[in-house]
Amino acid sequence: MRNWKKTVLLVIMLAAGLTIFFTYKPVKETIIYFPIDPSVTFLKSKTHLAAEEKKDQYRIDWTVSSQLDKNAFLRQDVGLLFLNGKLIGIQKDWEQNKQSLNQEQAFTLSNDGVLEGISFHYAELHPTQETYRSAQSLSDALLYVMDSSGTDFHAFSRPFTVEEVKFKNRTDSMVQKLQEQTLKKAADSFSLNLQHYKVLPLTKLKNQEAVFFSGLTESKRAETIGQLWEGLYKNYVINIKKENGTVLNPINSTVPLLLLNKNLKELLVVTLAEDGSPILLAQLL
Repeated sequence: MRNWKKTVLLVIMLAAGLTIFFTYKPVKETIIYFPIDPSVTFLKSKTHLAAEEKKDQYRIDWTVSSQLDKNAFLRQDVGLLFLNGKLIGIQKDWEQNKQSLNQEQAFTLSNDGVLEGISFHYAELHPTQETYRSAQSLSDALLYVMDSSGTDFHAFSRPFTVEEVKFKNRTDSMVQKLQEQTLKKAADSFSLNLQHYKVLPLTKLKNQEAVFFSGLTESKRAETIGQLWEGLYKNYVINIKKENGTVLNPINSTVPLLLLNKNLKELLVVTLAEDGSPILLAQLL
């Protein structure tokens, strides 16, 4: 294990092949990866964003919903919402002996830009008293909102007009610069050689997971993603814990960036907390 000299969160996930013996486990608000049950399917996993103009502001309705094809011992969904590359909202809910979950939040915002939502849908299953399995799915949503002075309010996922294309390019460039700042600060703080890593924003994981994890088998990819969200839930969603014991609210932190080592032996996650301090999570593959 590397001994980081600066602020660092180190999360070592379950190593492949490790045998776990389970005893009674009280239900609590957490996500734990278990081997995927191929007989269970998510009938629906959805993240949805809608915008409505208000006087001098606009309203965003954000929903996270999912449905399994059977009741699960534990159902859990967690959703993250980012505006212009920074976290503005978290939704998390869990229920026992349920198939479906539905969550809704509304925001009144004044800054236009791009909204990105990413959600992890999870089920813990107990086929027998001694057997623990899981099911998981991802969903996402993207919405550009134009509400600047001199511009008619409208929202879109894909640009069609010249004006929309210009707005998208300008907004994407702003978010890209923020991500580059996150990478540079993390690389400088933790002595990372970025040439050794493939980089992907967490918000792009659903659509690009096959390419990003192209060197892993399908089962290993599912395990990696499940353990990734297990670590994110404990060390990002609930709160960020710094090495000195300080606990930070993740709101206003930057989009977590996934860094996959090209040797396929580790996955890092880096973000900048609201106070500007770089945070690192490490997952052994």
